[in-house]
Amino acid sequence: MTLIGQGAIPLQLLVLGCTLVGPPATQKEAEVKPPSTWGAASSPAAATDSSGAVLAVDATAAGASGADVNACMRFVMSVVSPQIIFTLCTVLLRLVILPAACFLLLHLLVSVGLMPKERPFLLAMLTEALSPSAMNSSLICAMYGYHAVDYSRMIFVQYVVCTFSTTIWLFIFVLYIERTT
Repeated sequence: MTLIGQGAIPLQLLVLGCTLVGPPATQKEAEVKPPSTWGAASSPAAATDSSGAVLAVDATAAGASGADVNACMRFVMSVVSPQIIFTLCTVLLRLVILPAACFLLLHLLVSVGLMPKERPFLLAMLTEALSPSAMNSSLICAMYGYHAVDYSRMIFVQYVVCTFSTTIWLFIFVLYIERTT
């Protein structure tokens, strides 16, 4: 069992690296269609592919404020690829916004008295909040052939950015723990 445990992470990294190099020949990536090509057969609020997966949502049909939102969406999609938008949003949410929200929630719980003011406990709770997404999720995408390359690229960028964000968050967390306990 120890041998299997020692080989699990290198095998996961190998699968991630192979997925980053290129998709298997049988993998089919969904193609994002611009709103102008949405046919009458699709919903007025969303474009779907043949499997029924939502590819894009028309903000004007969903009740947003008309041409401004649609023009902004077209501009962003013409300048930045969906892969970059997906990666930036995921990294920002997972490594900046989620740790900040968890930090504020934990501070609130400690100040109210619902959580203990023990240093190891607080540091463990805060460290859990700043860790990146699990690599097992990229293995699931690779196993089912569902946007495995896109997801693997996002995981790779997330782990590279994590080295810097973890340093900054740990510095902030240690300062907080020093002052509260």
